[in-house]
Amino acid sequence: MRALSIRKSHETQYLAIGAGRKSFAASIARQMIGGTDPAAAWRGEGGVGTKALTASGQIVSDVPIARDVVPQGRPATSLLDVLPTVTRANPQWRYLRQTARALNAAPVAEGAEKPMSEIGVETVDASASVIAHISEQVDKFVLQDAPTLQRFLSTELVYGLDRAVEAQALSGDGTGANLTGLLNTSGVQTQAFDTSILVSVRKAITKAESLGYEPGVLVISPSDWEALELLATSDDAVAFRGVPLDQAERKVWGLRAHLSTALPAGTALVLDPNAVSIDIVGSAVDVEWDASGELFTRNQVRVRVEGRFGFSVYQPSAVYRVATA
Repeated sequence: MRALSIRKSHETQYLAIGAGRKSFAASIARQMIGGTDPAAAWRGEGGVGTKALTASGQIVSDVPIARDVVPQGRPATSLLDVLPTVTRANPQWRYLRQTARALNAAPVAEGAEKPMSEIGVETVDASASVIAHISEQVDKFVLQDAPTLQRFLSTELVYGLDRAVEAQALSGDGTGANLTGLLNTSGVQTQAFDTSILVSVRKAITKAESLGYEPGVLVISPSDWEALELLATSDDAVAFRGVPLDQAERKVWGLRAHLSTALPAGTALVLDPNAVSIDIVGSAVDVEWDASGELFTRNQVRVRVEGRFGFSVYQPSAVYRVATA
């Protein structure tokens, strides 16, 4: 009898940036623990049946364990939860960015020359980079005996990809395969430290609104957010009429605050979210796992999660780098 061996499984999954991380992680877990009837799999069909650990067709069943794996601490929110995403058909694209605005409309006497306004634009070429990582090899029997480890591993991989994309969007230096993040984009505005974080953020909001933008996002480090919250309990809070801080909604001056460990010390960002976008080529993230080659001889599996991402800054002047100290 001829034996059939499936060496590698590859499937493309769709990732909703930010809010879709949990559902995407669950889809990876389903791949790792199976979820397809073996007979239907031979026919190339879907279905629900006994869980399969690997793509080789070996059937396993869940083994309950006493407790879950406890992950290390994670930020409560992500910048990717609020930035718009744009699907790109190709890994290279271009867009127009406004570079000048001098609007000189005025009343004009009959027969007089009309004033001229200057509206300058430039073409920006952009491209996507592959952001990826791969898991260590895991013994298949360990996964078989600990179903929660399968979910834990998939969640960690999605979380790691999320953090890498966020770090690139904030501080990518544009060298090599790195994207050019907000902190390294020419034309981003600055707000010097003034009295306190609270005052500095408000002044950045005023500057943005004066130029016609609608700032809606504050990106801030956990330590700086702590300083803001502690301000609400200090004597200085009286001077700010109780401090314009909504701790339940995590808002300050009406801006949604998003904690990020990817920011350099003493730095926050105030921005109009419509001025930027996370770009995803094909709107997909690839999940590939296998047990081929040496992994097969050792009863091990590995998982790779990757995607092609870019970052576009349509209007740098709608982004303010705020000094918090």
